[in-house]
Amino acid sequence: MYKNRKIALLCVVALCCLITPSFAQDSEIKVLRTGVISSYKEQNVSIIASSSKQENTFNVFNLGLDTYGMFSYKSRLPGGKFSFSHDTIFHRGGLDDGQVEYILYVGAGFVGGYGKDFSNMKYNPGAILGLTSSVGTLVAFKGTNLELGLDFTAQWAIHIRKMEEKNGLIGLSWYANGLIYALVPQVCIYYRFK
Repeated sequence: MYKNRKIALLCVVALCCLITPSFAQDSEIKVLRTGVISSYKEQNVSIIASSSKQENTFNVFNLGLDTYGMFSYKSRLPGGKFSFSHDTIFHRGGLDDGQVEYILYVGAGFVGGYGKDFSNMKYNPGAILGLTSSVGTLVAFKGTNLELGLDFTAQWAIHIRKMEEKNGLIGLSWYANGLIYALVPQVCIYYRFK
């Protein structure tokens, strides 16, 4: 079963890599980046699309695994998540006479998925649905299309699950992981197509 999930994730990554170059050429997108985001809480495949000419805003689409509890052996299987964020650049800068450029951004969006939560780790996984907010930086190096980023994301979501401890009733609670792990940094590696 776990092997099937690995295969499914590899298929999603391959699909993203195949469609993103043609997506960038056929639409009004000025800059397109694809990459991976890794942290203690999540492992994501990410696409960043910028449609404004000044590139003052961009959209981030993430699809990945909710790995909370796996590294501490509290959970054997990951959950799955999708998130969208509309981010605004509030500062641009450069170092070493333009050899390194960076942006600072803040954004908000939504998140949905299926996984376990800190507050009910021993119980069933459930649906995750809510809002997300993020702040971070993206660093570009002259002469290469690779970019590095550091991101902090809070997820203000609800967790809906079947409560076996209460005769199978449907339970609704705050998704505690989304707030507890908001200060856990996410390391991002992107490839810029344009």
